[in-house]
Amino acid sequence: MSEHVRPSFEEERRLAVGQAVLERVRGRANGEFASFGDDEHRDYFTDLYLTSRETAVPQDFAEESFDLNRDVKLVFAQVFDGLADEIRERHGRDDSLWVLIDAAVDDTTLTVLCTDRTVLLLHGTKPWNFWWADESAMADELGGWYETAAAQLLGERQRRTTIYGKTT
Repeated sequence: MSEHVRPSFEEERRLAVGQAVLERVRGRANGEFASFGDDEHRDYFTDLYLTSRETAVPQDFAEESFDLNRDVKLVFAQVFDGLADEIRERHGRDDSLWVLIDAAVDDTTLTVLCTDRTVLLLHGTKPWNFWWADESAMADELGGWYETAAAQLLGERQRRTTIYGKTT
């Protein structure tokens, strides 16, 4: 008999925050102002993030698009903007958060989440590899990205000093 191993508190917290980010991404992909279409019966989130592909964006999106670089940027932006929004909600809006995306249709797309002073997260992957096997895997990875970026943000805040040498 195999024993079911209960996830640690840290793992549960990472998955919970990852799920929160995932729901933000789902809202962006399927919401009223979705970037890829307006078919209210289609699950764009699943098509974009939970379905394997061999192209930069799903084939039927590519056939309808006039600008594949823009589409690649949107696929990445929905995820990293969702991550930035979750950080703002949980850690306040004291810092400007920026999402910078160097989109490539046939090479590595680089994404940077940063403040005015610090890189919080750097991610690079080919766009056809930017998908997950299932929601659990996606939530786990998004939770890890969140933890990395939030730790960097909190570290930056601790290092900041005023002209009097005290931490602000």
